[in-house]
Amino acid sequence: SPGDLKSERQAQFQTAEGLRHIDALDRYLRDVRDTIGADEVIFWRFNEARQTQRAAAWSTEGASAPRYFEREPWGPLVRWAAESGQVQAVADEGVAYFVVAPVRDGNRVHGALSISSRAGLTHTPDGAKRWAARHAAHAAVLLDLLDLRREASRHLLSTPALVKAAERLQAAKTTDALGIAICQTAIEVTSAQRSALIRWDPEHETGTVMAVSRGHTLAPGLAIGGDSVVAEQCAMRKLLHKEDARVLRGAVIYSGEEGKRELGGLAVVPLARAELGVIGAIVIEADQPDAVTRREVENVNLLGVIAARSLETAWEIEEEWRKARTDPLTGLSNRRHFDEQLQRIVSDSLAHGTPASLVVADVDHFKRVNDTYGHEAGDAVLKAVARVFLDCLRAEDVCARYGGEEIAILLPETSVDRAQEVAERVRRAIAAKPVKHGDRSITVTASFGVAGYPESTALRDALFPAADRALYEAKAGGRDQVKVAAAPVHGRTSQS
Repeated sequence: SPGDLKSERQAQFQTAEGLRHIDALDRYLRDVRDTIGADEVIFWRFNEARQTQRAAAWSTEGASAPRYFEREPWGPLVRWAAESGQVQAVADEGVAYFVVAPVRDGNRVHGALSISSRAGLTHTPDGAKRWAARHAAHAAVLLDLLDLRREASRHLLSTPALVKAAERLQAAKTTDALGIAICQTAIEVTSAQRSALIRWDPEHETGTVMAVSRGHTLAPGLAIGGDSVVAEQCAMRKLLHKEDARVLRGAVIYSGEEGKRELGGLAVVPLARAELGVIGAIVIEADQPDAVTRREVENVNLLGVIAARSLETAWEIEEEWRKARTDPLTGLSNRRHFDEQLQRIVSDSLAHGTPASLVVADVDHFKRVNDTYGHEAGDAVLKAVARVFLDCLRAEDVCARYGGEEIAILLPETSVDRAQEVAERVRRAIAAKPVKHGDRSITVTASFGVAGYPESTALRDALFPAADRALYEAKAGGRDQVKVAAAPVHGRTSQS
């Protein structure tokens, strides 16, 4: 009968949905395993009513059950982590072999995430516990999204774009991709023509446009004005819906820099997390009044609920990543990030047949500055020099503090001649701008060495030594100058 056929189709759909659910979890657990260098990662589903837990998904491919889990000593820890909300670890002599973190979203307990390694994890026990907690937070987001997708499909929601949103957010690997997915979905579930994602700092009450929909007049990176409509709604933690936004004519929506625009409809939907307050907002715009309805704004609000946890976790990890690769004094990249980018840029140069150049610079007589004016003055000099470098470079260039007073620049798709011009421009800018520190004016100069791949050397590992030798020549020749490593002669690199 038609009813039986519908029930059969529903059963088939639910089975397929359940398999997709498990597959998504398995793929995520494998990513965690490979990222943290573990033998196995398991998600344990916790049943609060029955006070039991079971292995719902695991990272080991082709296994019908977890393979690297010692049930007797570790099983109670899994249950304790899920019940208490605390991360647990098994370690010996500073090496963690097993760590388990609760997978929770607020008061809702999904279960626990366990990570095991027979050889020991590379992180310290405390570090392993921190990373386990972060990955467990990710797992909670994924489970929320999967549960939402299943629930939405089960009840045949009238807004299938929200179901797609869960899939998009799950698939997003970067904060940029996540932002674009949110903006795209906000357009799909409303009659709006444009949408923007705002990141909000509740402590300082400042915000930034993080992503926009295609065709938006705003650009990511725009700072939100303190007197803007968006800033006011974020600070008040209050949703704003203006079916006729013409009443806001003359008001600053985002920033005084955005230019004058005529809006028909507007909605500002804050994204809130209980622990942090408002962390951002989704802003939608319509060209015509009354185009965006109350129901559509409710859809965006639901999208915000879906997105807030993902954004919080993604932004937190992005910030940790940035700090790990940034010099805290100058704000430049640190040596770790520079070394990573050096390998990438030279590899790209080799693959595409394009040049790449390296500039190594050293602040002249920096020790004398420290000895004469003190270390605070020395820090001020480094900060000022770093700003000059950044002002003279492109967005795609990589500028790093490589040593104490040594700064290195990677210039992708740049010839040696062009790199020499860049170095000369930076050198002149530094010399022309004495550093103010207190009531003193400190004259600063710098020496530069330039090398190119493959112009100065055909060996990738020889690029930095070539630039470093050119820097030595510049310093030996009287400082405050640029020297270029010439093309190799009989297998050697000389300076010109």
